[in-house]
Amino acid sequence: MKFLPFEKFVMETDLTPEQVRAALDENIIEYSFDFSSDCMGQFGGYTLDGSFNMDLIGFRNVAQLNVKGKVLKSVKGSVINVKIRPGLIQLFLRGLLFSVLLLVALLLVLEMVNTQHFVKQGIAVYIFVIGLPIYWIWGFNVSSNQVKEKLAAIVDGTIISNPQ
Repeated sequence: MKFLPFEKFVMETDLTPEQVRAALDENIIEYSFDFSSDCMGQFGGYTLDGSFNMDLIGFRNVAQLNVKGKVLKSVKGSVINVKIRPGLIQLFLRGLLFSVLLLVALLLVLEMVNTQHFVKQGIAVYIFVIGLPIYWIWGFNVSSNQVKEKLAAIVDGTIISNPQ
């Protein structure tokens, strides 16, 4: 299990770079504001020359992921360098929320030290301070694995390196 919401890996496929781009073009829908259920679980984004940028579309995801990759020619076919990370807005909002929770937890600790009484209402804040990052990391790992499987199925590839 990874503890940071960023991942890099290399995928290998027997397809040529042109075939990989064609397969990605077939499976990536253009960004739109049509939130119908028929686009759930698909990739939205674009391909450009030897690279691609896409997001997994879905409302049930804990982590809306941004997937960037570069397709390179290799002896067997193609090598795809992939980076997965949460969107910048999502990272900012999560950081803001966690900072507020941390501040409230710190204020509660200071209140308990000053009054020398245990503040029962602080338990919920501490649970959130500990639980939210665990939930976010778990959600990223689950969504990241879904993206890997879907991308491997699209390009008929296998992951050859998964640095931690």
